Amino acid sequence: MSDPVPALCAALALACSSAPAPATSAEPRPAHPVAASAGATWDAVIAALPARGITIRTTDRAGGLVTTDELPIDLREADRNGWADCGRQFGAALAPNRGSFTIIVRGDSARSTVQAAAVWRAVPPGNTMAQPIACTSRGAWEAALEQDVKARAEAAAGR
Repeated sequence: MSDPVPALCAALALACSSAPAPATSAEPRPAHPVAASAGATWDAVIAALPARGITIRTTDRAGGLVTTDELPIDLREADRNGWADCGRQFGAALAPNRGSFTIIVRGDSARSTVQAAAVWRAVPPGNTMAQPIACTSRGAWEAALEQDVKARAEAAAGR
């Protein structure tokens, strides 16, 4: 008769680790068309991010690129709005509590596009020493920012 203790210990260790499966990459999102110049759309991005409490890290107006540092995210707001899928841990769904953002503006003097991308991460609750978990964006935050930028740019252009 074999000793059940090693098998029980192995099962217990596996159950306690229960880390979520790694997130998969979301499909790339298409750029959002804007009926305003690239300059107006750029200015709208530069206004929209701080209005959301997001600090801009780098800007390259000629290249149409805006980036942010990784920032703390309101866990309740992220969960309520379903911004990302971070998997499950111990039976509970995880929501992102960190995010960084990249926004790309392309266009000319008549029309433009804006494309936002978010990178979400979650640190398991109560364990600040744990490795952050990569999350899969659902595109909701990006779509809302793109719509905000579109509205701002088109209003500035009188459209």
